Amino acid sequence: MLHKPPPPQRPRRWRIVSSVGVAWLLGVCLATLCCAPAAWLAELLATATGGRMQLLQVRGSVWQGSGQWVLSDGHGGLTALALPQRVHWQLKPVWNGIQLSIHAECCTPTPWVWRWHPGWNGGHVSLQAHTSHWPLAWLSGLGAPWNTLGLQGQMRLQHADMQWSWRAGQAMLQGSGEMTLQNVSSDLSTLKPLGDYALSLQGGPQPELQLRSLQARLQLQDRGGWRDGHWYLNGEAQADRAYEQVLGNLLGVLGQRQGHKAIFQWG
Repeated sequence: MLHKPPPPQRPRRWRIVSSVGVAWLLGVCLATLCCAPAAWLAELLATATGGRMQLLQVRGSVWQGSGQWVLSDGHGGLTALALPQRVHWQLKPVWNGIQLSIHAECCTPTPWVWRWHPGWNGGHVSLQAHTSHWPLAWLSGLGAPWNTLGLQGQMRLQHADMQWSWRAGQAMLQGSGEMTLQNVSSDLSTLKPLGDYALSLQGGPQPELQLRSLQARLQLQDRGGWRDGHWYLNGEAQADRAYEQVLGNLLGVLGQRQGHKAIFQWG
C-alpha cells in the first residue's frame, strides 16, 4: 500500500519572516490611515458633490484639518465663492459610527456635529441641535439661478436633534428645523431690503418644507418637500402694490408672471 509522504515543513525562519512581513504591512497601512492628508478628504467631498462643494488650500489630515469652504457650479469654478474665513473639521470614530465636527470661524459659535451610523442594508445620519449664521451671498457660488438673483443678507440656521434614516431604499427624517433669511436683498432690485423670510422643515415619512414671509415687501408663499431624491418648492411671489413696478424685473426671474404674481417651481 502506497502512502503519500508528509508535506515538507517550512523552516521556522520562513514563518518568522512571514509574520514580521504581515505585521510590517499592517503597520504601514495603519500609519497611512492615521496620517492620511487632508487633500484626500477634499477630493472625496468634491467627487461626492460633483464639484459643487469643495475644500481648497487644506491643511492637516483627514482626521483634523482646515481649509477654505467653497461653493461652485461644478463646471470649472467660474462662479466659485468661499466663506470669508477658514472652516475646521475633526473626524473621529465613535462606538457605532463616525463623528464629524465642523467649525466655521465666521458662522458657527459652536461646532456643528454630524454622526454617521452604518447599518445592515441602510443606516442613518444624526445631527446634534445647532444654531449658526451664514452669508446669503455665498449661495451665488452655486451658479444659476443664485448668481442671477445675487442675494445678500444673512441665513440663520437653527434645528433640534435630527436624524435622517434610510433602509432598503426608504428614507425618513425625524426632527425639525428652520432657516431664517434676514435683511434679504437682490442685485435685480433697487429696493433694499426686500424683507425677512423663514424656511421651515418638518420631518416624517415625507418631509415637508414651507417658505413664508415675515416682514417683507416681496411676499413669498411656498410649500414643498422631498420627492424622487431631491428637494422641491412650489409657490408664488407677489409684490406689495406700492412696489409692483420696482419689483417687476425680479418677479419675472423668479417665475412665470400671472398678473402681479409670479408662479414658480424649484427643484
